[in-house]
Amino acid sequence: MTSAAVTGAAAGLGGEETLRMEGITVRFGGLTALSEISLVTRAGEFVGLIGPNGSGKTTMLNVITGLVPASAGALSVCAEPCGGASVHRRVRMGLARTFQRAMLFPELSVGDHLSLAEQIPNLWRRTAAGGAGRHQEMTDLVTAEPWRLRPQDRVSHLSLGGLRIVELAMALASRPRVLLLDEPLSGLDQAERTSFGDALLHVQRSLGVTVVLIEHDVESVLRLAQRLVVLNFGVKIADGPAAEIIQDPSVREAYFGGDER
Repeated sequence: MTSAAVTGAAAGLGGEETLRMEGITVRFGGLTALSEISLVTRAGEFVGLIGPNGSGKTTMLNVITGLVPASAGALSVCAEPCGGASVHRRVRMGLARTFQRAMLFPELSVGDHLSLAEQIPNLWRRTAAGGAGRHQEMTDLVTAEPWRLRPQDRVSHLSLGGLRIVELAMALASRPRVLLLDEPLSGLDQAERTSFGDALLHVQRSLGVTVVLIEHDVESVLRLAQRLVVLNFGVKIADGPAAEIIQDPSVREAYFGGDER
């Protein structure tokens, strides 16, 4: 199933629409970083966003979250148009994101970070539903094996995997409908990759969150994602069920350079 066949593989899925991109284009001077990207996701869907380095994956997340303006096209989150909306407004619409580099405060503890994250709804002067339950979800993530983090642990003493799981827990504080992750498995050992992946599956299945994951490790992506979206030179070249898309000749050429791996 290529991008020419359908707007997105979500067309055949049930569930509420959580993200819609229509003809999104991003230009930096004379460089076109994204060209007419269209995508639809639905509640509880796990999407792997893959492609070679420089294919436009991070730019796509930046456009969705409002860090980079689109040059053309339309974008909506949970059926609410967000063209021109600020980053914090998009968080209120239902977006949450983690970045390639851990974005935490080294002098603060794990508990401090979770407490700060839980204040986000208060900044909007509203009470978020399910606060106690979400607090438990956050705590369960950071205390599970193999992390076993304690509230008093300073993040400056954590492994990369520990930093990643704290970031994931914090992202859940805003009660997102769509969770965007930019290479969270990079630098983790195999055991951490498996455990972090299991945590993402729990978020997707138990909380009904749409997960969009950028990741270069094909084995991990295929274990986690139901659907693959493939970018190459800023163009969406494939979109569909993961097991089918990874066998697509154009995908293998773009992603593996034609190698049969």
